[in-house]
Amino acid sequence: MRRTFEITLLGALLAAMSLADAAPALAGSRVKTRVYRVPPSHSYQRAHTPPTFAAIKVGGYAFTGGDAGDALGGLLLGGEVGVRPSPYVEFGLTADWVRRRNARSEVFLLDTPYDLPVEGVIDLERSETDLVPIGGLFRVRFPNANAPIVPFVTGALTVDLLRMGASESTPSGQLVFDDAEYFTGLGGTIAAGLEGAIAPGASLLFEAGYHHSRPDKEVDWFGDPIRARVDASGGYARIGVTFSAG
Repeated sequence: MRRTFEITLLGALLAAMSLADAAPALAGSRVKTRVYRVPPSHSYQRAHTPPTFAAIKVGGYAFTGGDAGDALGGLLLGGEVGVRPSPYVEFGLTADWVRRRNARSEVFLLDTPYDLPVEGVIDLERSETDLVPIGGLFRVRFPNANAPIVPFVTGALTVDLLRMGASESTPSGQLVFDDAEYFTGLGGTIAAGLEGAIAPGASLLFEAGYHHSRPDKEVDWFGDPIRARVDASGGYARIGVTFSAG
């Protein structure tokens, strides 16, 4: 009986020792599980936001659809905003304004008491053209780590709004004729240029290109409806400043 009690006691001691040895291993297993669990704050990687850019541009636009003897040049103002998902590609929105005014005027000297002569001007004939292309652009850039200048090629698809106005007056200043017509249509632009950094987040650019534009409208021609189309295409050159963020 006593021997049986000793055997039972020895078995209990061995079991206690085994549990004691196993406890650190079990605890280590629990700790290991916690280490490999991703904390809630890192459960989702933050999405990368592509850099954005904005540009303002100014230059000249030469209409190709005018008379050969008439210098159909206009002032070109423009701007664009967009994103740069990679150093080589840009997507954005573009808006331009071509403004041209031409006048045949009569100039005469006014009789005034001032020290300097004052000229009087009467526009006998005046014409105005406003072309506004608005649309989307796609640009391919060719950056080189060893060169500070980045060449690029740009293409754009636009909706073109065209306003053409004209008026006529007598030498006495009486208005004889004053009218304006509006046309709309699709346009396309292809351009190439260079861009170089001038400050952190700012760069200077130069581009030259060609804009194809033939807006139209339906008009009444001696009682018959016809489709009237205007060739507002032209080449241009301009400079600008681009601002980048992100």
